[in-house]
Amino acid sequence: MIGYVRKKTETSYIVDCDYQGNGGYNVVPREIDPYNRHTLEEVRNYLLDNPDMLLDSAKIELETLEKQARARRDALLKETVDSLNPMRWEAMTQLQKDALRAYRQALLDVPQQDGFPTSITWPTQP
Repeated sequence: MIGYVRKKTETSYIVDCDYQGNGGYNVVPREIDPYNRHTLEEVRNYLLDNPDMLLDSAKIELETLEKQARARRDALLKETVDSLNPMRWEAMTQLQKDALRAYRQALLDVPQQDGFPTSITWPTQP
């Protein structure tokens, strides 16, 4: 009937979304939107009968932050280190090479930081 449900607030739900909370449509009180397909009471009763269909919003938001942080890390790796021209690499001093190696490793270690993905200390590019 309703599918997966993501609770936004006590009076706002997203219904018919996928298992990651994407898509679907809002169900709010009838006073706000009288044209909702479902009422809040119907959604709440559905969840009482189907508790496994309620998605964990905090978990979804955390997974989204993780994906965004990893995407930023991957972009930084690609832009600064992994796309480095081999001829340019050979022209660098040992100190420059060591700095780039340390920077690359620090980027790779970002997901292991305490507080990841909500609190990230991004390494400084050499």
